[in-house]
Amino acid sequence: MQRFGRKMAVVTLYHARPPWTRRRLRSQEEVLSALPVAHDAAAQALARAESAWSAHALMPCHAHAREAWDLLRSTVDLSAAARPELARTALLLGGTLYRLGRFDALMAEGDEFVAVLRQSGRDEDACQVLRWMALGGAEIAAFDGAIDAARSGLALATHRGHAPLQVLLTNALAACFERMGDPWHAERLLRDALALSQRIGGDVERFVTCNNLAAVGLTAFDLLREDDPAEARALLERARVDAEQGLPLAEHIGDPFYSVYIHANTGDILMLLGEHEAGEARLRRALALAELHQFETQVWRVRCSLGELALLRSDPAAARAELQPLLQTMGARAPAVTALRCQRALYRALRQLGETEQALVCLERYLALGRRRVVQQLKAQAHNLVTRAEIEQAQRDLRYHREQAASLAEQAARDSLTGLANRRGLEQRLRALSQASDTGALAVAVLDIDAFKQINDTQGHAAGDAVLVRAARLLLMHLRQRDIVARLGGDEFVLVLDNADETQAQAVLERIRQSAHLADDVPAFRFSAGVALAAAPWDGQGTLGEWLRPADEALYASKKRGGDTVTVRARN
Repeated sequence: MQRFGRKMAVVTLYHARPPWTRRRLRSQEEVLSALPVAHDAAAQALARAESAWSAHALMPCHAHAREAWDLLRSTVDLSAAARPELARTALLLGGTLYRLGRFDALMAEGDEFVAVLRQSGRDEDACQVLRWMALGGAEIAAFDGAIDAARSGLALATHRGHAPLQVLLTNALAACFERMGDPWHAERLLRDALALSQRIGGDVERFVTCNNLAAVGLTAFDLLREDDPAEARALLERARVDAEQGLPLAEHIGDPFYSVYIHANTGDILMLLGEHEAGEARLRRALALAELHQFETQVWRVRCSLGELALLRSDPAAARAELQPLLQTMGARAPAVTALRCQRALYRALRQLGETEQALVCLERYLALGRRRVVQQLKAQAHNLVTRAEIEQAQRDLRYHREQAASLAEQAARDSLTGLANRRGLEQRLRALSQASDTGALAVAVLDIDAFKQINDTQGHAAGDAVLVRAARLLLMHLRQRDIVARLGGDEFVLVLDNADETQAQAVLERIRQSAHLADDVPAFRFSAGVALAAAPWDGQGTLGEWLRPADEALYASKKRGGDTVTVRARN
């Protein structure tokens, strides 16, 4: 048997007998006569489990699947006919353990489920179990096992050439990095996964990636909210765009587990952006679904968010009433992130209520949990960032973030209103692109909003800001991860499309221009754009304005034609 994952060992699969066979059988004939009875009982239990899974009834599904698993493991060594049923049961057990939040059990049994599925030739299902192990292990800070599962699954999916599973396993690997304290690396992985999911057109893969991008944005916001509020808010705006793309996908897919996640993430984002009523509506919807389908860990997570919302509404008594019983309910089974959030929020509520002694107890627990988590993250990073490329990337990231923190006031690389790169950010991205060895043809586009001054003058600057934010969202929705989009100032935007010719660039810009016509939540606006090809990225030689001049001239031609159009400058 091939060994996948550092912690996966050769497993003796069918070693345990359930209670009904735990007696001394007097002869081989008696064993053989018992097999059909056990097989029939297992088949009936499996059918009930699969029916419960289809109905999203997790608890019955798990109970029936466990019954089938115990029966089948005692017969399969003598009856090859039972092996397909054992594989189906392994998949159900992996899925129910994950969705029920029983991550310790999933990590303990997952390797055996994977081995059964691989022996049955069901590599794609084995990848799904490895994905669940990666996600579940990351939740309980079992980072070694989680990273192993994600990498093993990604290697297997890549070997099989299964692009949808590559997207899902990349998501799982990103979740590991996010839980290990590096949401920036997680976002890079997820943007690549989103580009692949858009190429293959899978709704589930696109939803999972958009949802995880929203979750990663929330984590990054939490890290920056105290030290850099402007950057933190820009991260939230980006996360909101991702969540808005995920919501209709979840409704189309119709899986309540997905709906709970996206409504909870959207609710958190809206809550933190100050849209309390809209945020609470999303959170209440997520809570109702989670309680209906017994998604216990998600019930806990949403109740924690509701406690935090009470704090934001200056109601510490309501926060305490929500969070104190929640902590008691979760006990030692609380996921690490939810426990940290609850202790922090309860500490703030008790402090505001003047209950100093209890507040200090919560603070001590919060700090202890935080220290434990930091140690786990550092150990995981030391154990898992083992390749030279990863180490060099981590060092580059560390230098980058230190430089950003030291000179944030004058050197911030991101526009605070839209979340896009600003001029400095554009220059940095272009310099990096100029050093890459795999750069293809570049199409450069300069866009601005027609009659933007009139919007500001007649409807106010708040309306103008809303148009700029909406325009930024449109640009992000239509671009790939490797493309560059920046706001240079005012209503002027720049796009750099990697490996694109004039025809491809014009098609992209036309889609963006036509999408602006559909915006109905802000004042009406239109784009004009100019496109030109560039032989190479700007590398710091000369000025950025000189490099952009051909596209600027094409934009001017669009304006002369009355606006709301795209002009492509012909090659020289």
